[in-house]
Amino acid sequence: MATKLIYRISKTIFFKKIGLVTYFNSNLQTKEGKFTLVNFDYTNTFANESALTASTLYEHTDLYGNTVNPEPVPPVDNS
Repeated sequence: MATKLIYRISKTIFFKKIGLVTYFNSNLQTKEGKFTLVNFDYTNTFANESALTASTLYEHTDLYGNTVNPEPVPPVDNS
């Protein structure tokens, strides 16, 4: 579901529109996270149905960043 970025608010008094405000919500989000993944595998089968397997894996990341939505062209008021 997308976040609404442009809002149009009208001011009314007794059902008569007296103003319209259009504003942009940049929806700035700061995201961060630390992720670590470790994996180790080992296989040993002998007595001569031979097998030898070894595996290692290590991953690490330290993420930080902003999500910034560019300001779109404001909509035209057709009312």
